[in-house]
Amino acid sequence: MGLHIHVGVHKTATTHLQRCINAVEPQLMDRDIMFLGPQTLRANPVDLRSLLDGDRSATERWRKTRDVLRGLLADHRDTLISEELLLGGLDPARFLGRDGQIYTTAEERLANLFRLLGAREATLFLALRSPADFLTSVFAEQMRFGGELNIAEYMGGFDPVLLDWPGLVARLLKAGATTVVCWRYEDLAAVRSKMLRRLLGQRIAGLTPDLRPVRLGLSRAAYRMIEKNAASVAVDERQELVARAMKAHPKRRNDPPLRIFDPAIHALCEQGYDRDCARIAAMPGVEFLRPADTA
Repeated sequence: MGLHIHVGVHKTATTHLQRCINAVEPQLMDRDIMFLGPQTLRANPVDLRSLLDGDRSATERWRKTRDVLRGLLADHRDTLISEELLLGGLDPARFLGRDGQIYTTAEERLANLFRLLGAREATLFLALRSPADFLTSVFAEQMRFGGELNIAEYMGGFDPVLLDWPGLVARLLKAGATTVVCWRYEDLAAVRSKMLRRLLGQRIAGLTPDLRPVRLGLSRAAYRMIEKNAASVAVDERQELVARAMKAHPKRRNDPPLRIFDPAIHALCEQGYDRDCARIAAMPGVEFLRPADTA
């Protein structure tokens, strides 16, 4: 197994996977597999959120974090990391770049993580998603923390149709990933068993529960309430408005997904997404999980 890193770029799905992994942590430890999730990676002395930007190697904090992480890796046969902020946050100034680039500092941040870990080989795990749906989810997530309430202002001219998944995967490989295991978010139910076997090993995968999701995102009714009241709230009141809307209109498991972009944009994104997935699957160093491959 070695070092496996799940870069969770889908918050609700990542939280669900992390909860499922936590449920089998005793079994992981029995097999000498260390699981490092957000609870560890965002707490002192290890808080990676800002440490991965730029060159912090001369700082005392970098040295302490390096020593802690390398000690953990040395003490265990295998290590699994899952953290949705490894590639960066959702501030549009850094998340959205030119020519469809997302996570503009992902290569630098991942390279810095490898430096901290002293890792020479690592397998990354990344779920892809149709761009319009992905950007809608990202926009809804940043709203929960007081971000922009208008999607056009959040996007700042970024064209969803140009979102560059192949470019992101290429940058992750360039940063030092040995292999990037990818799957389509839309296929998760069909490939979950194979993904877990690849991520955790066959024995642990068979023990991993599929827990009921506790973080379901933003409902259409909640978004309509936010949209109706957005112009009347101050910046420091945004988070409260979103919380009230989500409480008034909670999302149910079988609710249709939130859709903000024009249907024509969704259609164009779907077409480009299919082409991008084919390109990614053909890239050296990529292992692409598909439903047809699942036993």
